[in-house]
Amino acid sequence: MQAAVCTEMPVSVSPASVSILSNSCISFENLDIVVTDRASGLQENWEELESLSPVSIYQTYQWVNACLETLEVEEDYQTMIISGSFQGKTYFILPLVLEGKFIKRLRWVGGKHTNLSMGLFHPELIKNSGTKNFEALFKRIGSMIPGVSFAKLCCQPRQWGGQPNPILKLPFQDSVHKAYYLNLEQGFDAVLKAGNGKRKRKKFRSQVRMAEKVGGYRLLVVSTPSEALKILDIFRKQKALRFKKQGIRDMFSATESRRFFNKLAVAPVSEQSACLQLFALEIGGEIRAVFGGGRFGSHLSGYFSSIADDELNHISPGEMLLHLLIEYCAENGYKSLDLGCGDERYKRSWCQEQIILSDVILPLSKRALPLVYGYRAWCVVKRVIRSNDPIWKFIRKLRAKKAEFRDVITSVSSSSSS
Repeated sequence: MQAAVCTEMPVSVSPASVSILSNSCISFENLDIVVTDRASGLQENWEELESLSPVSIYQTYQWVNACLETLEVEEDYQTMIISGSFQGKTYFILPLVLEGKFIKRLRWVGGKHTNLSMGLFHPELIKNSGTKNFEALFKRIGSMIPGVSFAKLCCQPRQWGGQPNPILKLPFQDSVHKAYYLNLEQGFDAVLKAGNGKRKRKKFRSQVRMAEKVGGYRLLVVSTPSEALKILDIFRKQKALRFKKQGIRDMFSATESRRFFNKLAVAPVSEQSACLQLFALEIGGEIRAVFGGGRFGSHLSGYFSSIADDELNHISPGEMLLHLLIEYCAENGYKSLDLGCGDERYKRSWCQEQIILSDVILPLSKRALPLVYGYRAWCVVKRVIRSNDPIWKFIRKLRAKKAEFRDVITSVSSSSSS
């Protein structure tokens, strides 16, 4: 590893100054590395590190712990919370999971439910670290976890909170997806002006007129756990129908996923964070669209959204809810918002900035080199397909046709049985 960069030490120092100087000399070499299967023992140090390290809601203790108790409970998963400390003080935490029976690999906690993945690092540690430090760290991690082949650390922002992502000192490549970002500091009018505001205002006025003809509309900002659980059930029904038509596996219907979001729904809310913030649009007395996200500080990260497939689709309730949601956030103290991963027209319409995401696919043993090269190549192929509109539209249509065919077969089978 590279030697730590230290300030020059005077000839005579007091005990207090020794403590300060030792912190300025902190490097990965100094740290005791610990691998544990739970987050609870790190709660106090974790929450302290949250206040010092640029993180999103996905890296908070409360979010990760809820995830470990619900999503990451399958037999093929093993929690690997990796932390580095010196003299009782924690300087980094990597919330990871070991998955796979035959090919064991490390990934971030949360899997596909995590849009923005990062580690937590104390600023003093990052000052004294470079590429060789991170290479040596992961080599050390590989030696501590029996049978691990490689680390697949996906969907990492190049920077967050104005700071570069330190893990990307390792070799990386572009992720399949980008995330979409809105700066709200200048208010809602500024957001509109930046992105075809006249058209958006005109369309919203039209939506309001149509909604008033069928009984009016209302933005619901969910504030109690009981309300949240009811809205979550509506979201799941709306999303399940949409996924079925598109031929997409419904990851929100799984028992573990249901437990996870139900747990987030009843988690304590503080000035600093809310693990689940739900917004819903009611038109004509019925919930027609739902948006869910998590707040950390003044940033809201979008988790999911859904719309009802009914007679009021012509109003475009999803777009109407997004208009109201962004206006609400801009007027209620939120400084920024991201709409999560995935290239969708409505995201491009509202967001003038993209969060470039990167993947670190790192071999932790020599035998894993062919696998790593294969994964890297496959990620490039997927990225090319997703970025090519004609190819991606064809794949989506093919997937939907497959779903229609499956429904026909199921219907015929049911009729024959009866």
